[in-house]
Amino acid sequence: MSQLNKIKASIKKKEFQPIYFFYGDEPLFIDELCELLEKTVVAEEHKGFDQSIFYGKDTDVDQLVSAAKRFPMISEKQFILVKEAQALGTKISGLASYFEQPSPSTVLVLAYKKKKIDKRKKIFKAVLENATVFESKRLYENQIPAWISNYLKSNGLGLGPEVSPLLVDFLGTDLGAIRKQLDKLVLNLEKGQMVTAATIEEFIGINREYNLFELQKALALGNRVKCYRIIHYFEKNPKAAPLPLMIGSLFNFFQKLYTYHHFPRKSDAELQKIMGLHSAFFVKEYRAAARIFTPKRCSTILGYLLQYDLRSKGVNDNSSPPAELMRELLFHIFNS
Repeated sequence: MSQLNKIKASIKKKEFQPIYFFYGDEPLFIDELCELLEKTVVAEEHKGFDQSIFYGKDTDVDQLVSAAKRFPMISEKQFILVKEAQALGTKISGLASYFEQPSPSTVLVLAYKKKKIDKRKKIFKAVLENATVFESKRLYENQIPAWISNYLKSNGLGLGPEVSPLLVDFLGTDLGAIRKQLDKLVLNLEKGQMVTAATIEEFIGINREYNLFELQKALALGNRVKCYRIIHYFEKNPKAAPLPLMIGSLFNFFQKLYTYHHFPRKSDAELQKIMGLHSAFFVKEYRAAARIFTPKRCSTILGYLLQYDLRSKGVNDNSSPPAELMRELLFHIFNS
């Protein structure tokens, strides 16, 4: 069990610690832990008496320490949450003495987001020695499909391997934004139901025929007509696949394809790990694409993608509309 799940499990059992210190560059996991503690420590009807929320930028540390030392009025424990604790700056050192002798009837939580801590500093040494500490790290892109699948599974929904890349391509890597979209599925689907391309289109709005995943599949099969049809859809619906997102997705695709060419005799399971694929299910797509796009062509196409990435950002091109750049890029991919 991961540290995150261990902390969640102990909170659900109401095995509370006097101090929690959550830090790191992935806000979602910090939010999940804070939300769980906020729901669990103090009953809803007692929150007005035994729950306090502070914000780092506006917090007086002496006032915070005084609040933490108070006894709960009704509940067994009082709950104090310091949001944006990183904004305390050097003021956080004023908590050192409290960290060394925390009140057993207080649950103090510091949400220290988007920042690492300097473990050499005295205050953070005190944190590490006296608090339950969790470092919230961003997931790598190839870990996100599994996270999506686990999130839906924990909410009673299933997800086929062929649908996961569709979500990743469309939703990107911001877990907070992804969760908001997944919650639409959780709210609208019955427990035990499988998430399909149709349900994604209905509740999230990703077109199941015209999306980046389908563009990659059409490229793998050398289907020019479908590729241009998808590009035309993107032109009419610019929010469906902004040019930088499309270029990033195609760069990822051809980079993996270039890698595939260097390991032709590996098994599907080995190739999945080497290429960082969501599932071995997708190796066959790259195998088909490899018959069309040789290593030399892949290298040339990666060069075009870098060139058009710069042009899309205004480098050596101040006037070409995104749709025109998309069509030009697709022409170069097929004629490389």
